[in-house]
Amino acid sequence: MTGYGGAKLGNISVEFKTVNHRYFEFSARVPRDCLWAEEKLRALAQSRLSRGKTDCFLRIDSQGISAPKVRADEALAAEYLRALAALVDANSRYDSAAGETKSNKLYGVSAQSFMRMPGVITLEPPDTSAAELWEAIGPVAENALDELITMRAREGERLCADISAHLELLENALGDIAKLAPDTVQAYRERLETRMREVLENYGIDDARILTETAVFAEKTAVDEEISRLSGHIAQMRQYLAAHGAAGRKLDFLTQEMNREANTIGSKALDSAVTGRVLEMKSEIEKIREQVQNIE
Repeated sequence: MTGYGGAKLGNISVEFKTVNHRYFEFSARVPRDCLWAEEKLRALAQSRLSRGKTDCFLRIDSQGISAPKVRADEALAAEYLRALAALVDANSRYDSAAGETKSNKLYGVSAQSFMRMPGVITLEPPDTSAAELWEAIGPVAENALDELITMRAREGERLCADISAHLELLENALGDIAKLAPDTVQAYRERLETRMREVLENYGIDDARILTETAVFAEKTAVDEEISRLSGHIAQMRQYLAAHGAAGRKLDFLTQEMNREANTIGSKALDSAVTGRVLEMKSEIEKIREQVQNIE
């Protein structure tokens, strides 16, 4: 889900950056006079992205269509000057000996002072309406998303190849377990018979009892269903990977189920060879789980 896409047209530029996240999360930085565009950008991104933490950056050149207009309130400025003159007169600060006129003294007020006077300098929204401005922003945002999705698709292909390699190793280990499982029951029968001979010595061995114990053991340690379900999960995961669509959450769920089946097989295993294969499977499933977090 990691990617970047940017586009620029005229005075408008839009960038999208995404990093891995379990759900869709969006944040945007837009010009102060275009705060309304954040929700539109969110909706646009969410219509094409289903997972990932997405950051959007909208920039509009100050000379562009959205540049605000600067207005100076001359009447208000004159009122400020008259108020300043009254303060000067009230405090007797006018120096007639200097030969300066009252207006010269007052109009020495700096431009910075005027900028700080409330209401003298104001910014007016541009004449362009929000609808018209979005008509210019929308296509740029679409182009940026196209670039982002292209980059994410390239990363997705690499991740799919890596997950497929782990699935193959997982399937090989599962195949080994399927071959070892019948031998485990037979080995148990032989150990049981040997132990009973040692204990009973001169007494006859009840073959029916051995068969019963072996049947109970086979029932408790049977992993045919788990092997079947795990094989089905592997096949389904391959289908989702081949579909080239948004499947991250489905793959995440399948990974949990695969791990559940592997744990069940491990709990039933009384053979060191089977246990070793189960550990191999769990290692591959964990590697798959880590990569699945990166898929949309």
